Amino acid sequence: MTNNWFQQMFDDAHKIHQKAWNYKTHEELPESVVSYILTVSNAECITDVNLNDINSMLNDLDVIKSLNIKLGETKC
Repeated sequence: MTNNWFQQMFDDAHKIHQKAWNYKTHEELPESVVSYILTVSNAECITDVNLNDINSMLNDLDVIKSLNIKLGETKC
């Protein structure tokens, strides 16, 4: 017998950890993302920040946001 709650938890975790952000060039980045990345990285130019790092950070932020929503927390 399969535990449905465990399968649901596993499915939810899998959805949360799927990569959503995968920019291929710096030119694809919306201005709002560029502004945010420059602010948090202290870089002078967006091309100074590796795209893999940008994508990873955006994906991590999505995971944190998803986990907070799942847990019913709204505080930063």
